[in-house]
Amino acid sequence: MSEQFHLLESVRKINDTVELATKQFLESMGWKYTCDTCSLWLWGKEIDGKQVRVGESTAMWIAESEVKLPYEGNSEHPKDYDGPCGCDECLAYAC
Repeated sequence: MSEQFHLLESVRKINDTVELATKQFLESMGWKYTCDTCSLWLWGKEIDGKQVRVGESTAMWIAESEVKLPYEGNSEHPKDYDGPCGCDECLAYAC
C-alpha cells in the first residue's frame, strides 16, 4: 500500500480519537448532541435559562471558558507550573 494511504489512515485514527474526546468533554460539561429539526445536528445546553443550540466549535469555545484553570484563585503563580494558570499574577498580566 502507498505511503499516502498509511498517512490517511493515521489521520482518520487521530480524527476519531479527537471526535470521541470532544464528545466526552462536551457531554461532561452538560452539552447534548441533538437534532431538533432533523436536518441539522447541533450541540445544545441550557444557559441562563435559555436553550442554546450551536455548532461544535462554538460549544467547545463556551465549554472551555467554563473550565476552571488549575490554580485559579491562588495569589501567586506556582513554581512548578509553566503556562497561564488562573492565579492572580497570570490574570493581572492578561489584562
